[in-house]
Amino acid sequence: MAKFSIKEIFSGDILIKEWLKRQYKIILLVCVLIFIYIHSGLKTEQQMLEINELRKELHDSQITLLSLNTELMDKTRIASIIQLLEEQGSELQPNQTPAIRIQ
Repeated sequence: MAKFSIKEIFSGDILIKEWLKRQYKIILLVCVLIFIYIHSGLKTEQQMLEINELRKELHDSQITLLSLNTELMDKTRIASIIQLLEEQGSELQPNQTPAIRIQ
């Protein structure tokens, strides 16, 4: 392997060396692999950010669902229905006799 001086590297004379001309395919391959590696890392980071945003959205939706279920349960209780009927002035009354089970 040929030795290179810092002067050759900074002046650009290294680009005309025979050793470098023979190795251009390997250098090109390494550059392509580095590009693919960087691209994959950035794509993975972007996907992780999207996953985190979707998790936050899912959590918010679950909280909203829980709130709506609680509100629905509160509105469908017998006491709430009776109170609502009384507020509206309805003449409907709850059944005072227990239901009969047929077996």
